[in-house]
Parts: sequence; structure tokens; C-alpha cells
Amino acid sequence: MSTLRRALAHRVVHRGVVHRLAVVDISGDEISIASFDRESASTPFVDGTVVVASRGSEWPHVEWPRGAADAQLLVLPEIIDCYPPAK
Repeated sequence: MSTLRRALAHRVVHRGVVHRLAVVDISGDEISIASFDRESASTPFVDGTVVVASRGSEWPHVEWPRGAADAQLLVLPEIIDCYPPAK
């Protein structure tokens, strides 16, 4: 399981929505996804796709988390625009 809690990625997938060039943060109480607007040296960059999934989920059979406490960030090396539906 990834220990990554915040990242800037080409694609962020959450609840079936693909966010392009976005920052995702699950370190607080809420899952936060925002469009990239400026660089921060403390935010890791993922040259690919980050999927916000429930802990224990694995790609491509992801379950969507209820909140940040139940979330993990799955890092995929490729950039995806389409993906299989959650099971």
C-alpha cells in the first residue's frame, strides 16, 4: 500500500471522474482535489495517474472511499482517460 498522502499528477481519478493536472490531498479530514495552479516543492509529482481508492483496493477493481481516513492513493505509471468500472 502506498504511503503517499498528497500528489500532483497528470490524471487523478476519484469516483469515476478524471481530473487532469490536479493536486490530490488525503492528509486531512476530507479528500481534496484541486486544479494545478502553482508549483510547491513539497508536493510529489506523479508522471501518470493517481486513483483515490479505499484502503485494500487494487487496480483495476477499486472501491471508492467514504472519506480521507478510508482512502489510499494508487499510483499507475500510465496516463489513463478510460478505465474499467468499479466492481
